[in-house]
This record gives sequence, structure tokens and C-alpha cells, in this order.
Amino acid sequence: VAQQINNYTDIIIKGRNRLVSDKERLANYQSYCNKAYHLYQMLIPAELRGNESVGLLIVPDGPLGQFPFQTLLTANVSSDEMDYRKLPYLATQVDLQFAFSLTLLDTPVNCKSSKPYVGFAPRYESNSTNSAATEYEDLTGLVYNSTEVREVHQILGGEYYCGRKATEANFKREAPLA
Repeated sequence: VAQQINNYTDIIIKGRNRLVSDKERLANYQSYCNKAYHLYQMLIPAELRGNESVGLLIVPDGPLGQFPFQTLLTANVSSDEMDYRKLPYLATQVDLQFAFSLTLLDTPVNCKSSKPYVGFAPRYESNSTNSAATEYEDLTGLVYNSTEVREVHQILGGEYYCGRKATEANFKREAPLA
């Protein structure tokens, strides 16, 4: 199984290579389709296949811990026409959930937070007084982080800090309460 998983991930990587001929790209696509369906049959029990109303909880172990289950194909497809968008991916057919420990899954979450949400959206500018800004001045800013933090705030409530208010001091004060 481990060797088949390695071969599969190699095929996914090859499929992303744009510097190959059309013939090689089609061969990679066909290989991907065949292996994705074969591994689906091998890894997903027969009684769980084809029932879209049932969610699937995956608790991977060993080499499966980093395996992209979402990319498996739920049907054997004709791979003459190359179109990744039209493939029957497991992720589009079944509600997938992942847990990386059955023990943790069965443990009740005892969260005693006083705030439902605290969001931070710092802005790093090269002329900023923010001490972290000089350390990261070569990086591109996160364009939509303020928008995302505000939108989550609208859904969950709580508090958010954007721009100059998103300081390390505010984070250290607020994060333990959330």
C-alpha cells in the first residue's frame, strides 16, 4: 500500500508539470485517473462507496497521514478527454472529515473561553513603527486579512483588531481569553 501511495503522489506532482508535451500530459492524466480510482476501491470499504448521504470520517495513520484523500476518484472515468474539473472527486461526492486520533475525537472539548472570537489582522509596512515590520519588510502584505477578520467577526461576534491595533501586546492579552 505504501508504494502505491508514493506512486500516486508522484503522479499528482507530474500532472502539475506544464513543461511536458501534450502526449505526456495526457498519459499523466490517464495514469492519475486509473490510480485515483484504484486507490479509492482499495482504501474505502465497499459498503461505504456510492452512498453520498453518509459522511466519511478518516483517521489516517502512517503514510496515510499526509495522503490527499480528497483527490481520489469515486468512478472509473473515460480518460480520453482531459478535464480535471469534471472528475468525480471523493471530496465532491461525500462529506469528508478528518481526525488524527480516535482518543482525541472521543474526548469532550472543555472550552471555557470568555470571548467567542478574537481576530487579528496586522499590517506590515516598511515605514511602520511595528517592530515586526522591519523583520518582514520583504514580504508581500496580506491584502484581505482585515476583510476576513471583520467578516468572521460579523458571524461569530467577539472582537477584532486590525492594522495598528493588531499589536503583539493586544494579542498576548486577548488570545488566552478566546
